[in-house]
Amino acid sequence: MNNSIHVLLVASITLLIQGCDIGAGQDTQTYLARAGKSYITQDDLDHHLSTFEEGARSEIISNPFAIQQLVGSIAMSEIMADRQEENLSDLERLALDASVAAFRRQKLAAAYIADNLSIKSPSLQEMRDYYDNHIELFGGTALYTVDVYSFSSVCSFPNTLFTSHDLAEISSKLKETDCGSSKKFVGVKLEDLQREIGSLPRALEVEKGIWMSTSVGQSYVFCNSVDVGGVKPFTEVIPKLRENLATAYLKDALAGERKKLNKEIEFFD
Repeated sequence: MNNSIHVLLVASITLLIQGCDIGAGQDTQTYLARAGKSYITQDDLDHHLSTFEEGARSEIISNPFAIQQLVGSIAMSEIMADRQEENLSDLERLALDASVAAFRRQKLAAAYIADNLSIKSPSLQEMRDYYDNHIELFGGTALYTVDVYSFSSVCSFPNTLFTSHDLAEISSKLKETDCGSSKKFVGVKLEDLQREIGSLPRALEVEKGIWMSTSVGQSYVFCNSVDVGGVKPFTEVIPKLRENLATAYLKDALAGERKKLNKEIEFFD
């Protein structure tokens, strides 16, 4: 498909969704087309062109056919909007007015933020620190090296054993009888460990252990080390890092502004 036509189709769909605002009382010299009882002006065209990316906008402007089709799409959107408005009930009209008013306030609030808040831009070092501290967000997979001491349900050990975290005691009890076993797992995921021992451990901490009930008895899982594998390179995720930090910095800026503006808010019982 010709690229210009593709851009035009995207433009047409966007306009049908957005609709347009047309002033019928403007100078007739600025009219580009009539849409039912309304008129399309150069200002209307300029407004819709401004919603496109620079490349797409330049391509449309340089193509008279594309401009004509764009004006036609604006006119079509206007006619549809007029006809739909004629069919609205009073309740639907009130709901529409409320929705438009809310959208206007959102646009104004966004403009206020852009004009009045000083929002910090993340530095390369800050992005690197965020990356290192949130590695799981970028494809990192925790790989555990653990020792698992498993005791069958027929073991006659006192209940106190299954609250102990003394590796020497646990290992000693395991050797005293023939009702258990031990096994080391190197570089395994938690879900792989689940399949091996029949239970899913909570997040494991290095040099700490947890007791778990399994289908055959009790298991003590001691974590020796945790490594991270499969993580995406830092340079590959810089856009996501910048977005995450920018969002966090915006929240910080809003929190400060909120403290000032809260003085003007009064709640009624």
